[in-house]
Amino acid sequence: MLLKDTVFRNLLALLFVFTMGYGALVTIHLTFNRIIEEFDEQIKNEQARYKIGEYILKEISDLESKFYKLATLFNENAALNVKQEILQDIALIHEAIDVLENGGTLRTRIELNLVEIHEVLEEASYKKTSNGKQVFEAIDLKPKLADLQKKLNEMINIIKLKQRIVNNEEITSEEKQKSRLKIEIFFKKIPSHFIRMRENTSRLLYESKQNRLSIEKNIQNQKFFYLKLEVIVTFLVAIIVVVLGYILSRQIQRTSKQLRIASEDAKRLAFEADQANIAKSQFLANMSHDIRTPLNAIIGFSELLCHAPLPLKEQEQAHIVSRSAKALLDIINDILDISKVESGKFEIVSEPFDVRASFEQMIELFSVKAKEKHIRLIYNADPAIPPFLIGDFIRLQQVFSNLLSNAIKFTPERGCVCFEVAIVTLAQNSVALKFSVTDSGIGISTEQQSAVFEAFTQADGSISRKYGGTGLGLSISLKIVEMMGSRLELDSEEGRGSCFYFSLAFSLASHQKKSAPSLQEKNYQYVVLPLESDREKLRISLVSDLSEVGNIVEPHNLQSIEKIDLLFLFKENLSTANLNKLKQRFNCPVVFVGDSSVIGEYPEIKSIVEHYLDVPIYGAKVFNLIEKAFHITPQETEIDYLTARFNGKILVAEDNENNQKLIEVLLGKLGLECDLANNGEEALELYQKNTYDLVFLDVNMPVMDGVTAVKIIKTLDKTAIPIIALTANTIKGDKEKYLSAGMDDYLSKPIIFKALVEVVHRYLNVSTITEPLTPLETNSMKYSKALTMQQLELDEETVDMLLDGFFETLDPALENLRTASRSQNHLEIYKAAHFLKGSCANLAMYEAVDILQEFETNARESIKATYDLKSLEKLFQEINANR
Repeated sequence: MLLKDTVFRNLLALLFVFTMGYGALVTIHLTFNRIIEEFDEQIKNEQARYKIGEYILKEISDLESKFYKLATLFNENAALNVKQEILQDIALIHEAIDVLENGGTLRTRIELNLVEIHEVLEEASYKKTSNGKQVFEAIDLKPKLADLQKKLNEMINIIKLKQRIVNNEEITSEEKQKSRLKIEIFFKKIPSHFIRMRENTSRLLYESKQNRLSIEKNIQNQKFFYLKLEVIVTFLVAIIVVVLGYILSRQIQRTSKQLRIASEDAKRLAFEADQANIAKSQFLANMSHDIRTPLNAIIGFSELLCHAPLPLKEQEQAHIVSRSAKALLDIINDILDISKVESGKFEIVSEPFDVRASFEQMIELFSVKAKEKHIRLIYNADPAIPPFLIGDFIRLQQVFSNLLSNAIKFTPERGCVCFEVAIVTLAQNSVALKFSVTDSGIGISTEQQSAVFEAFTQADGSISRKYGGTGLGLSISLKIVEMMGSRLELDSEEGRGSCFYFSLAFSLASHQKKSAPSLQEKNYQYVVLPLESDREKLRISLVSDLSEVGNIVEPHNLQSIEKIDLLFLFKENLSTANLNKLKQRFNCPVVFVGDSSVIGEYPEIKSIVEHYLDVPIYGAKVFNLIEKAFHITPQETEIDYLTARFNGKILVAEDNENNQKLIEVLLGKLGLECDLANNGEEALELYQKNTYDLVFLDVNMPVMDGVTAVKIIKTLDKTAIPIIALTANTIKGDKEKYLSAGMDDYLSKPIIFKALVEVVHRYLNVSTITEPLTPLETNSMKYSKALTMQQLELDEETVDMLLDGFFETLDPALENLRTASRSQNHLEIYKAAHFLKGSCANLAMYEAVDILQEFETNARESIKATYDLKSLEKLFQEINANR
C-alpha cells in the first residue's frame, strides 16, 4: 500500500539520493585522508633521513677537526687518546649509515649547559624505502671511513716520526728531509678526503630536502583535486535533492488538505468515543451503586435469618440467598473496578502495612474455602521478609484474592493450591518480593492463555458455564499489578495446573516487629521431627514460626536434652517406632501436622496425639495452638484491659460538638479532666498554656487539621506527651499513615469504650480497678438506646443528653450535606458526610453510618451519584421518635 503512494515514493527517492550523495562524500573524504596520511609518513621519513644526514655531516666535521688536532701533537700517548675518540666517531657514523641502509632509530645525545639538565636525547626513526638512494651513500662513505682508519694508523706513525725529529734523535739530514717531505705529502691528502665525504653527505641532505618538497607539492595537488571533486558531488546531490524536494512538496500540498480533513474527522470521532466511554463508566458506577444499596439490606437480613432459629429447610434457603447476594456483590464490585480503571480513577497509594498480619488474615479466609472443597492450601513466606513494608496492600489483597479464588475454583477436590512469597533482592531500605499462586487445576492451553487477562473473558465459554464467574478478576489484577510497576505472568499447561506470578519492589517501613512476647518469656523448647522430602516447605515454615516463641531442638540432639515442651510430627513420622518412647521420656504434648483423618490409620499413635495442626501453616495459627497446648489464657498473651479510674488531664481537639460532649462524658467517667478545642489551632494555644498528660487530635478539622497540629507540637516540644489520632477514617493503612506523621497511637470512630480504655490504660496510671469490660459488637443493626448505652457504658440520662445535643445540631448538618449534593461538590459532600458519620457512629446509629459511609466513599472517589437524603432524614425521624 505504501509503495503505491506518490508522496512515499518521492520521499524514498529523496532519501536514496541523499544517502548515496552523503556516502560518496564520506568515501571521498576517507580516501583523501588515507592519501594524506601516506604522504605524511613519507614526509616524516624524509625528515628523519635529512636529520641523519645532518648528524653524519656533523660527525665528519668532528672527525676532521680531531684529525687536525692529531696532526699538531708530538706526543704518542696524547695521540692515542685522540685516536680512540676518532674511532668512536667512525663507529657512530657507521651506526647512522646502518639506519639508512636497513631502517631503525638513531639516538643522539646533545649536551646542555643548564642547571639540573645536562643532556637531552634525540631520536630519528627511519623506514627503509625501495628507491635505494641511501645505498649509494653507504657504498661511498663506508670505504672512505675504512680508508680513514688506515690513515689514522699512518698518522700515529707520522707522530712518532715527528717526535724523533723534535727530540733531535740521531738521524741524518737526508733522513730528516725525507721525513718532512713524507709528513707534508700525508697532510696534503687529508683535506681532500674529508671534502669528498662532506660532498657525499651534502648530496644526501639535498636529495632529502628535494624529496620532501616534492611530496608536499603532491599533497597540495591531491588536496585541490579532492576539493574540486567534493564540490562537484555536493553540487550534483544538492540539485537532485532540490528537484525531488520540490516535487515532494507539491505532492504534500495536494494531499495536505485531505489529511487535514481526515484529522478533523478523527478528532471528532475520538471525542465522541471518549464521551461514550465516560458515559459508559459513569453508567457502570451509578448502576453498581444503585444495585449495592438494596444488596446491603439483602445481605444483612439474610445473615440474620441464617443465624435465626428457623426450620432446616428455611435455614438452607436463607444460606442460598446470602451466598447468592454476596456473589452478586462481588460481581458488582468487579464491574465498578473496571469502570474506575477505564475512567482513570483507579489509584494506587503507598502506606505501611504489617506483612505477617496482612497475609495471614487473607490465608485464614481462603483456608475455609479450600477445606470446603477438600483442597490442600499451602502458604510459604520467606522468614527473612521485613515485618513492615510500604505499599498498597488493599489493592495487593484484591490481586491475591482473585488469584487464590480462581485457583481454588478451578482445582478439583483433593488437589493442591500453593501461595508463596519469596525474596528476590534485599537491600538496606528496600526489598523485592516474588508472589506466586500455583494450583494443580485444569490448566490453560497455550492458545487460550493470551485471552484470560481480557475483561469479560475466560479461557473458553464452557468454563463460565461450568465454574461461573465474569472473567473480570484477572483483568483487574493485571491492571493493578501494572499500575504498581510490574507484570502479571502466567505459566500453565492444560490438564496440569497453572502458576500466576509477579514481582514487586517495596520500601521498608520504620516499624519494629513485635510478636507473642509473653510466649518468648516462657522459653519453651520444641522438637519438629524431620521430613525426607519437604517440597511444600511445611517443616521450614513451622520451624520459622516456632523459633519466634521458643527454642528449636534438632532431632539429632535429643539424646543430650532433658526437657521438651512440645513435639511436632508429620505423616511420614507415624511409622517411627520410638514415638511412644519419646512421649514417655519427655512427657510432653504431641502435635500432628496434617489432616487429622490420616491419624485414624495408626491407632497406636492416635492415643499419644493431643493436638492437630493442618495446612496452611502460619504464625497466628501456630501461636494459638501453643496457647491451647499450655492452657495459656488470652490475658497471658495480651494486656488485661479493665474499666478503671485514671489520674490525668486530657486535651481533646474535635470539631463536632456532639463528639465533644461524648468524649468529655466518657473521659469523665474514667476520672479524667478534659479541655476541649474546636480545631488544631485552638489545641496549639491550649497546649502552650497548660500541662496535659494525654492529647487526642481529630485528623479532619477546619482551620488546622490534626496532622499539621501534631507536626507543630513535635517541633515545639521534642519530648511531647503522647498524642492520639482520633478519626473515622478506618481504611487499612490509615493507622500506619498517622503514626508515620508523628502520632503516638490511633483511636478510630465510632469510639468503643473498651478501645478508649485500652488507649488511656497504655499511657496513664490506673488509680482503681473495677469489673472487666463486656465486649461490644458494632455491626450494623436497627437503632436502640440500649445499644448506645452499652457501647458508651453510660446511663440513660446521659445518653438522652447526648441525643438531645445531636438532634439540635442535625438540621444544619443535613442542610450542608443537601447543598453540597445539589452542586455535586465532592469535597464538601465528603466533609459534611464525614462530620455527621462520626456523631452517628458514636451514638450507635449504624444504619445511618452505612448510608453516610456510602456518601463519603462516592465523594472520595468523585463518583457522580444520587444522594438519597430523604431516606436518611426519615431514618433520623424514626430514631428520634422511638428513642
